[in-house]
Amino acid sequence: MSELILRTAVVTRVTAYSMAHALAGAAHQATERFRREQTGQDMVEYGGIMLVIAVIIGAMVTTGLAGHIVSLVKSAVDNVFNGHNPSVTAGQTGTTGK
Repeated sequence: MSELILRTAVVTRVTAYSMAHALAGAAHQATERFRREQTGQDMVEYGGIMLVIAVIIGAMVTTGLAGHIVSLVKSAVDNVFNGHNPSVTAGQTGTTGK
């Protein structure tokens, strides 16, 4: 009777270990497959960001907003180098001094 119990215990343990090993192997394969499928995702994300930036720049150029922004920046830089300290707002362009 003890030989039957010993064989059953050995077979059970071998079966459990082989199933655990097979499950770990399957999990590893799934992880590797997932990792391989994610390799092109970075390029798609960068492409999407570049597309959004291009659309924003295109909208600025077509609406004339770019020229307005340039004049505001030029006005601010001129004020700094000329020693003036006016507050530059979106409705105010040009240099004004005290």
